[in-house]
Amino acid sequence: MKLSKGTIDILKNFSSINSNLCVKTGNTLLTMSPNKSVVAQAVVVEEFEQDFGILNLSEFLGVFNLFKDPELEFAEKFLTFKESRNRIRYAFAESELLTYPPKGVTMPDTKVSFTLRADDLSKILKTSGVIGAPDIEFRGSEGHIVAVLQDVSNEYCNQLEIDLETETDQEFHVFLKVENIKMLPGEYTVNISSKRIIEFINEERAQKYWVAAEQNSVFK
Repeated sequence: MKLSKGTIDILKNFSSINSNLCVKTGNTLLTMSPNKSVVAQAVVVEEFEQDFGILNLSEFLGVFNLFKDPELEFAEKFLTFKESRNRIRYAFAESELLTYPPKGVTMPDTKVSFTLRADDLSKILKTSGVIGAPDIEFRGSEGHIVAVLQDVSNEYCNQLEIDLETETDQEFHVFLKVENIKMLPGEYTVNISSKRIIEFINEERAQKYWVAAEQNSVFK
């Protein structure tokens, strides 16, 4: 088996959510942050024929990068990276050492849906690094939805506000931490549940992320 660039990009992304990964038979990858605030799911082009665990995903990717385009050969307890005259044997981790969700999240009732454009997501993340704002608010007010980057603990903080150009008849204030925005760049459909779960869907890459909203989130 060889790993596609798209799958490597997903593994790099997943390593920012959790340092380890449990791969299940099939073509769906799942991961979860240690504090369970972020769950991610991606469908990949490869079809894995066995379950296996990776204790240190960054290390695994580092080994992969030692080769140009390695072949992966699977055994029961390890896999072998092969290319030309070179071989590296990489041991699997036992599942009890890993943190992973048994399945993806089933979204409860969706109260609000809108599109978060790629440039808006990029602007939010870049601006957060510049002004040091740790919180994102999705706000429904006066008939439309805006995204506000701010520090909710400081009423005098610097803010970025983006009109998401979506009308709504809902009144809500949904907060999440910038540190939980682990998505790959791109456009996402955002679904918000009254159960304080925010779902981000990228149809092009068949990826989903579920992020826990903060407790001060409210629907009126």
